[in-house]
Amino acid sequence: EICANLYRETRRKVDLEEALGTTLDESRLGRILLLDPASSIPLFHYILPGRNTIGKAAGQVDICLASKACSKVHACIELRHETYLLSDLGSTNGTAFGEFPGTASTKLASEEEMEVVDGQLILIGDVECSLALTEGGIVAVEGYSEAGASPRHSEPGDGRESPGHGGGSFHGK
Repeated sequence: EICANLYRETRRKVDLEEALGTTLDESRLGRILLLDPASSIPLFHYILPGRNTIGKAAGQVDICLASKACSKVHACIELRHETYLLSDLGSTNGTAFGEFPGTASTKLASEEEMEVVDGQLILIGDVECSLALTEGGIVAVEGYSEAGASPRHSEPGDGRESPGHGGGSFHGK
């Protein structure tokens, strides 16, 4: 599962780079960290420039979670103006955030956006994860259309991803 996760996430990143005609510095990309609900293996998902949708519907979301408590298109996390924003997309079981894993959490209202920071707890249905940022980890893509753009939709495990929207050149903040 670890190798499959690494392959899928690398493929998402490479597909976006090809679509944009640029290279993203992997060491500066934010990540969502979680334990796979079925195997308890630690996994990660890149937070790519633009809107990153999260849910269980393979092919309809950027980050696919294998949990019955997740809606098909559950939530999104987006890097906008050097801020990571979490929002619930009208999910059945809700999206919540807390200070750190193991602490009390606050549920987001549908379509409500909340800034999340490094190390912060994020609950997508029953999946507990956290945001991991690196020093200087804000990645911006000049000319990238942020409004509703999604980096890509991936099918977990099949390696076929479709390119996202937008264009421009990479620069770091």
